[in-house]
Amino acid sequence: MSELRILIVEDDLSFALELEILLHELGYSCYSRTDNSAEALDQIYSLKPDIIFMDINIGGRLSGIDVGKAIAHLNIPILYMTAIIDPAYEEKTRGSLTFGYLRKPVEKHTLTATLNDALTRVSSFIREKNQTGESQDYFFVKKNEVFHKVTFLDILFAESVENYCRIVSISDKSFMIRMPIQEILDKLPSNCFLQIHRRFIVRKDLIQQVNLKSGFIVVNNHELPVSKSHKAKIRELLGRDDD
Repeated sequence: MSELRILIVEDDLSFALELEILLHELGYSCYSRTDNSAEALDQIYSLKPDIIFMDINIGGRLSGIDVGKAIAHLNIPILYMTAIIDPAYEEKTRGSLTFGYLRKPVEKHTLTATLNDALTRVSSFIREKNQTGESQDYFFVKKNEVFHKVTFLDILFAESVENYCRIVSISDKSFMIRMPIQEILDKLPSNCFLQIHRRFIVRKDLIQQVNLKSGFIVVNNHELPVSKSHKAKIRELLGRDDD
């Protein structure tokens, strides 16, 4: 689970600094900034940002829209920034992964709403890609009004808690998200994760101990229950047909 990698592409230094301050106030601190198309492309390919704040008119040979189209194959969501919201921009930005527009100057509440809406839409986008076989190895979770990126291999186990799901990372950090455990299971690759109980999903390669007779397994020193209905999956994993 990590902070979002945010890239700001903006040739107005005062506005870029103001945007950085607002993002910091919202709880986002992992970002980079550039003011021209050439450096933007370099940083996009090296940094691999999770989301880009892209000014439409930037320095360099390409416009912000041109940069967005050039990186469309990377599936990085873009929030375009402009002083004037022109309906024609929707057509111009077609072909890039546009997730919204920010009107300058940006106010804090507007930034919050636009960013939250964009990342919620990104999560839906990722889910749709997973359903069509174009898998992603991460999803976003929201904690204390801040979105965090969760890569699958950061996850140790997931636990269903009433209407929520607790995700525990390999570093023992945890997030509570409003999502049923079945939806979490559908997101995770079956070759890496296993449901051991109606309330628990675990990372297969981090299982340390298995005791099917007593009905528990241990992952990174966490003892978790194994239900009778899921013992067969554990036996299959162990290559055994007994307890």
